[in-house]
Amino acid sequence: MKFISTRALIIYFLLFITFSCSESPTNNGLVSFSFQNKSATTGRISESAAKLLVSIKNAQGVLVHNRLEITLFEVNGEFIGVPLVLGPGNYTLEEFIVLNESNQAIYLSPIEGSELAYLVEKPLSIDFSVEEDEVTKVIPEVIEAEGNLAIDFGYTTFTFEIVNTLKFLTAAFIYNTSVNELALTDYNLSVTANGVTLYNGTQPNATTRIVVKSDFTNYTLTFSKTGYESIVRNFTKNDLVSNFETNPINVVFLPTSISTGLIAHYPFNGNANDIAGNNFHGVVNGATLTTDKHGQANAAYSFDGVNDLIRIAHNNAFNFAGSNFTISLWAFIPLDQISNSGLNDMVRKWNGNAEGYPFCISYANMDADAQYEDRLLFARYDGQGCSGGSQSFSDLVDNSLFHHIVMIKENSIIKYYINNTLAGSFTDLANCSTSNTADVTIGARGQEVRFFKGKIDNLRFYNRVLSPAEIQNLYLSE
Repeated sequence: MKFISTRALIIYFLLFITFSCSESPTNNGLVSFSFQNKSATTGRISESAAKLLVSIKNAQGVLVHNRLEITLFEVNGEFIGVPLVLGPGNYTLEEFIVLNESNQAIYLSPIEGSELAYLVEKPLSIDFSVEEDEVTKVIPEVIEAEGNLAIDFGYTTFTFEIVNTLKFLTAAFIYNTSVNELALTDYNLSVTANGVTLYNGTQPNATTRIVVKSDFTNYTLTFSKTGYESIVRNFTKNDLVSNFETNPINVVFLPTSISTGLIAHYPFNGNANDIAGNNFHGVVNGATLTTDKHGQANAAYSFDGVNDLIRIAHNNAFNFAGSNFTISLWAFIPLDQISNSGLNDMVRKWNGNAEGYPFCISYANMDADAQYEDRLLFARYDGQGCSGGSQSFSDLVDNSLFHHIVMIKENSIIKYYINNTLAGSFTDLANCSTSNTADVTIGARGQEVRFFKGKIDNLRFYNRVLSPAEIQNLYLSE
């Protein structure tokens, strides 16, 4: 058996740390396992070697890893295990088993006092030390399992349970206002399934690989960072395996100040629930979960333009009592809408009666008057017998991508931003009340007409005016 500590190996093995599922490697060391075959005169290892099972105790005799599975890779004919991150200190290697692809034991390192211990220079257990920012290479000698019994090696049995796992990559960002760009950041990640916490740990400001049990159908990932809003994402097992083994799940944190005045927030990550804390949950009627602007599954809602909508039950909070407000959302707007007399409602609080309404964001399709075709409509209405309210149309819409759309009422002025640019403003002419008792409807008008075809995501309602900097933060972060 050999073990070597050397700083020269650090750069080589840091390639693997980026994908470690442990905490940041700062102040830790690395352990790399390989092995020598004492069963053959050449010392060569069978090409069928696929993984290791290792058991390790710390200086207090506590088992810190019990038959931990480590993937092997071949380098110039030698098999080396993916490096293991451990804190500085003294350890002992208690068990060392080499498996093939069928999870059968093909080599073992014998334990001191066993019948086969005499065949190796140093039987188990093997002492080794881990030092900060160094790599310790541990190379036990192994004997072929074939033709021998478990007891011959000092093991009670070769039988063991392989835990089935899945792996995925994650990364998190914050918006760096000093340079006006996104920057990687550290964060905490919790992974749960069926109420069971599978993983909880701090991640460095890098892309990291997370490994969890694959026994579940659905997984919930919660990203958190002090001073920022938590982010919750829901995934199926297939989503994680198919989409994120090589491409990371990227999230962008928003500062907690962005929640000031937030009445309702619908990230549409797996459902239409309000996560702002007021429980203004949406009820889905036909709309289906789909990919968002990042391509992440189950992270936006798709509307068919025929009979799909989401209802949010009436609450006076959405009337805004004539006060300032902000509505923010993301939308993908195809050109091929159903006519609906020229308008497709995206979000509105109105049943189409004589009452007024506090807000409207609609899309004017190709059956609208020529000057309004393929444009967004922003409007307020104070009901029949009053001024009739006011409205404005945007410039032409690009139908090939998601748009960030923001409508703001600031005193007597209505402003709207599209993709972080102030796209227009107009005077609010409402003289009478714009309040009503209608539900808020997403993807249609309240009486279930003027259905919208497309995708809507990350809908927010505020009872205050968002600043241009806050709008920019939403635009870059969501």
